[in-house]
Amino acid sequence: LLFCANKIINREENRINFRKSTQTIQPVVFQQTHKIQNAKFFSYCQYQIKSIFKMISASSKSSSLQEAALAVAEDDSSPTHHQKLTAPSDGFGSAKDDFGGIPDPLPLMKGSTNDQKETNGTENGANGATKPKENKVPRPKTGTGLPMLAKNPEFIENVDDHEPLFVPQEKILQECLGREAERLSRNENLMNRVVYDCIDQSPYTSEIVDYPEGELPPFYIPLGKDDTTLVFESRFESGNLRRAIQVYEYEYDLILKPDYNTRGYTQWYYFSVSNTRKNQVYRFNIINMMKPDSLYNLGMKPVMYSNCSAKTYERGWSRAGQDICYYQNQMKRKTGGYYYTFTFSVQFEFENDTVYFAHCYPYTY
Repeated sequence: LLFCANKIINREENRINFRKSTQTIQPVVFQQTHKIQNAKFFSYCQYQIKSIFKMISASSKSSSLQEAALAVAEDDSSPTHHQKLTAPSDGFGSAKDDFGGIPDPLPLMKGSTNDQKETNGTENGANGATKPKENKVPRPKTGTGLPMLAKNPEFIENVDDHEPLFVPQEKILQECLGREAERLSRNENLMNRVVYDCIDQSPYTSEIVDYPEGELPPFYIPLGKDDTTLVFESRFESGNLRRAIQVYEYEYDLILKPDYNTRGYTQWYYFSVSNTRKNQVYRFNIINMMKPDSLYNLGMKPVMYSNCSAKTYERGWSRAGQDICYYQNQMKRKTGGYYYTFTFSVQFEFENDTVYFAHCYPYTY
């Protein structure tokens, strides 16, 4: 984390020095602009570094990466949490921005006189020629100070005629508790790699500076065809996945954002995964559930939507999942008691598909 922070600082300092060397305006005017930009930049860095040390402090007091993440997620339920997440009111995210102050990965400095000039709906090209201005999709106002994709997922309305009741396995609870005991006893075999976070800066996509307006780069980008890591996303309407931690090659621990204006309540979940592998079994463990019991132990399944299945078979949302279990785990809450884990496995039907999971059929306003 400290390495990433230093990398951000060095990158921005090089950018400022480059603009200083290529500046053609009067020196006095540039000195004033440069001074303002420096103040904005260091205010932004101060905000980022505070967040990093907060994470390090939480990690030092916790016995695992999962517990450290849960400590951060518990703060998400505060009614004023979006104010805590909002960066200082500066050039990286002013109070007037629709985005509420959370900066994109390595945003370009604002307020520079070296930016492209727009005249009568056209932009100047590299050779002085003009080109039509592209229609940019504005980012939606979330009301929470958090980033969100410009376009929400679109689904067909076909659903199954009936939802068959799932009969739980007799010894599924013993199997789940056995897996947890094995993880605790063989902690060195765990990957424990954060592959998604809806708020924190991604170390995998830090090189991406320019990105299409209204779009957000994924937190993780596969390194090649042999990289089987799932690409998570929840920065769309009703999505609430806070963080995904890869524990084994095909198993992930998931942490939800608590409902706003509650004391850490979690029940709803909605997120997507891509870069899937055909006929491969994946396991998902949502580890910060709150209810002491759930209908998942009585035959209920999560709902799933596959983009490839919708295009191929015109199949919409349907119940899916195997090895479903809901039980108390060993991670303590700040306010007392323990969290609960909802675990299920799924076998994907298509290669490189985008699949959505939710507690129930999601809807938008």
